[in-house]
Amino acid sequence: GALVMGQAAVTAGLVSPQMVIVVGLGAVASFLIPDYSFVNALRILKFLFIILAGAFGAFGLMMGYMVLGIHLTSLQSFGVPYTAPVTPFSLKDMKDVFFRAPWWAMGKQGPKKRGDDNEKKN
Repeated sequence: GALVMGQAAVTAGLVSPQMVIVVGLGAVASFLIPDYSFVNALRILKFLFIILAGAFGAFGLMMGYMVLGIHLTSLQSFGVPYTAPVTPFSLKDMKDVFFRAPWWAMGKQGPKKRGDDNEKKN
């Protein structure tokens, strides 16, 4: 039903195809988040991306995702970058990013944070 409605809206020129994709992905993603507080945060982002897609099309989506990526990259939690070890890149810590490494292969510490005593000082 939603596929037919989306196609009809695009054919009539009411919405852009990008907006239909954003709304569809947002609807599917809303079922993946179990915690209500996370759902509220993602709902705000979803509406923002719907507005960007409606106003600027694919360019608006790319700019929105770029701003979101820059924001997530700039966040820190307890002195450790939020997106560590991907940014800043650490090859030693990348073994546990996509697939869980076995315990014997894991190091004893997490990613380094600024000001650690273990860091090499120049």
